[in-house]
Amino acid sequence: MKEAEPISELLSELKNFPRPAGIFIDGPNTFGALRELNWHINWRNFAGLMKNLFGQDVSLYFCTANDSKNEGQQNFLSILEEVGFKIFLQEVVKKTSNPNLNFLNWLYNPYAKKFPNKNGKDHRADFCINKGDIDAFLGFLIGKFMPQFKTLVLFSGDYNFFPVVKSCINEGKEVVIMSFKCSLSLKLANLASKVVFLEEPNIKPYLVLQNQFRN
Repeated sequence: MKEAEPISELLSELKNFPRPAGIFIDGPNTFGALRELNWHINWRNFAGLMKNLFGQDVSLYFCTANDSKNEGQQNFLSILEEVGFKIFLQEVVKKTSNPNLNFLNWLYNPYAKKFPNKNGKDHRADFCINKGDIDAFLGFLIGKFMPQFKTLVLFSGDYNFFPVVKSCINEGKEVVIMSFKCSLSLKLANLASKVVFLEEPNIKPYLVLQNQFRN
């Protein structure tokens, strides 16, 4: 995204938040909401928008589950690194012999629990990592890196981040929550200095691709 492109009034308010800022993205929460909305984010545009709003020295962190044998995911992570993201991964190890069961498809599918495994159980039991593990890992990363930042920008609406967000506020940090309405905890939202809903029509054009996953 070019610096000269106009920014909506809502987004321009974010330019007033103290710098430097750290942006932390909860991959599973984000992709679950994207799948439910049938959206695809242009991550190059997203990185450019964050630098426009929070300064060129903004730090971008992306945390998700990792399947090292999934070529598509590895290509996606490479693109994130190219545009300036620092990637943090929790490795996925299958505990099932079912070759058709893909953890990432399950994890990012909001309707996954409607499709139990052959034993009638949730697919979560077939893997050694779950969404809560990733949230805990990202919470640890926020606690580790936030001392160097004045503003926390959390790209998630998950209530699991309530404790670490509250801790940041107690330490005098500003907190911006960027989330989809369908995945936002109201208790988490009430803590934040600012909540930005990504479905808003003046935000969506900066982020969403209509016909492709990455650009």
